[in-house]
Amino acid sequence: MNGRSIAVVGPSGAGKDGLISGLTAADPRRVPVYRAIIRPADATERFRSMDGAKFARIAGVDDFALRRQANGLSCGIPGEVRAAVAAGGMRPADLSRRVLARAASLVPSRLIRSVTAPPVVLARSPADRGQETEANIAARLLRPQQLPAQGISVIGADNGGSLDQVVSAARVALSEAVP
Repeated sequence: MNGRSIAVVGPSGAGKDGLISGLTAADPRRVPVYRAIIRPADATERFRSMDGAKFARIAGVDDFALRRQANGLSCGIPGEVRAAVAAGGMRPADLSRRVLARAASLVPSRLIRSVTAPPVVLARSPADRGQETEANIAARLLRPQQLPAQGISVIGADNGGSLDQVVSAARVALSEAVP
């Protein structure tokens, strides 16, 4: 396996999609993985909108590398990511921390970029998108944000500053981690 999967994880509102966009714009070898989500399209996030029937058809033929439920929504990562990484690609994807163990078994050559941000930033983004109620946002902010210990490379990032600074730091960290 010549490539790498780059799991970008963190709480809602931490800036995962902005980081992925910055990383892929800076290096044509990094092609983003588009998640499939059962919900209407949203210009602020990188995903493919699907209805429940289409999602079920794709899941029925096992064409998702990963599937999960998150915030009451069904999400899937396309199965083609395995072949792309095996062929040498670098595929950053917005993943849930809850699926990292399964992701590691499917695509073993991986890095994790863990994104955090101050609570005020984490609360603002989902509220601006109208995705969650104030009560849901408050409860989510109280949940622990730990990554499960898996013996894999975790590179942290604080997205409390400008996106350009976070992307620049991420590019340096990834260049040091990926020969």
